[in-house]
Amino acid sequence: MENCKLSLILPVYNVENYLKPCLESLVSQNFECMEIIAVNDGSTDRSPEILKDFQSRFPEKIKIFTTENRGVSHARNYGFSKSTGKYVWFIDSDDFIALPVYNVENYLKPCLESLVSQNFECMEIIAVNDGSTDRSPEILKDFQSRFPEKIKIFTTENRGVSHARNYGFSKSTGKYVWFIDSDDFIAPDACSILIKKAEQDANDLVLFSHYEENQKTGESSVSACPCKTQNFSVKEHPEQLALFSPYPWDKLIKRSLFEGLFFPEGIRFEDLPVAFLLMTKAASIGYVEKPLYTYRKRIGFLSGLTEGTTDIFKASDFLRETLNEQGFLSLYEKELEYITVKHFLFRFRQIITNYEKGKKELKCRLINSSFDYLEKYYPHWKENPYLSTLLNDYIYRMLFLYTSRKKMLHLVNICDGKPKYFQKLYVVTQKKLHPKGGVPKK
Repeated sequence: MENCKLSLILPVYNVENYLKPCLESLVSQNFECMEIIAVNDGSTDRSPEILKDFQSRFPEKIKIFTTENRGVSHARNYGFSKSTGKYVWFIDSDDFIALPVYNVENYLKPCLESLVSQNFECMEIIAVNDGSTDRSPEILKDFQSRFPEKIKIFTTENRGVSHARNYGFSKSTGKYVWFIDSDDFIAPDACSILIKKAEQDANDLVLFSHYEENQKTGESSVSACPCKTQNFSVKEHPEQLALFSPYPWDKLIKRSLFEGLFFPEGIRFEDLPVAFLLMTKAASIGYVEKPLYTYRKRIGFLSGLTEGTTDIFKASDFLRETLNEQGFLSLYEKELEYITVKHFLFRFRQIITNYEKGKKELKCRLINSSFDYLEKYYPHWKENPYLSTLLNDYIYRMLFLYTSRKKMLHLVNICDGKPKYFQKLYVVTQKKLHPKGGVPKK
């Protein structure tokens, strides 16, 4: 093409469900001096037919090249070698959102509305119905009937959110992955902002701020992204690892980064090890300050204390063992120690703010198992430097209690069977006796 100023390079591999919207967006550009270099990377679906159809209608705009399947990098390199433009833009033909769904009929519609209304076209929504028994499957089918080119539905027996996420990933084809909870929702421009950031700065992982919506009061507040630097790796800045959240929904993940990982199934706190493992693998982590996600904080989430709470030890083991297998354990020992301690301390907070009867045995078991675990793997955990700088104020104020097995067990024993006000009064009295907070000096 003479006087071509812009070459759009489009690797294509088995994206028949998403290719048309992508090509439509390219051929409808109001910029004339451009060429579209489509490289069919050995597709085995209808992608080649779709490319030929568009080329027959826009022969002056689209060039098609076909190679054997050698991956997206080869396709991009090959496309670049065939381009003539002064500027080059590498575009992906699809991206992917994973949506585990289980009995969320009261929240699912706003979530799906926020996904299908994105101003980013080249994406797929993988909805995994995890054996729902309410109206969630009907809602999914209704949206799929209206947006068949965007939504894929898969149904499994009820095996939990980890299996649903793993299964959804196995059915996806996108370059980027975003695991979204089906009772939350995202901003209209979330996908376009995140993809632009990832592509612009070659990020493997993009973090972002979010809103927290209290379902009891209806109030919403901003939870800012904790990143202190841009386009970094935790190998260069290990202190950043101690700041991150354990959630998958506040992270856009490059597909290649997640390959080889999986959410551990059959346990609670499955997010914790995966989130931190992703961050240790990422060569470049970026962040967006704008809140792009609304997390609906469900009533009872923080105070619930069940047998599943003991899964925190399994999740901690999974993280520690995998880091050891990858050779990262010694590199991030202090950060891992802090992450483990912080999550154990949050369980202690659950213990002292839980007023249910019949929980004494479970509470004592959680306390003893926590101290046993810390004494085994982190005997000097009370000296961790992050405790004094990163803990939130409430937890820091309570360290006089949380750092003592004896005091924690005493609280449980003395408050067992007593009214709620008694336990609250006991904790308040103890706080007054220790006004400064922090780890008590020997």
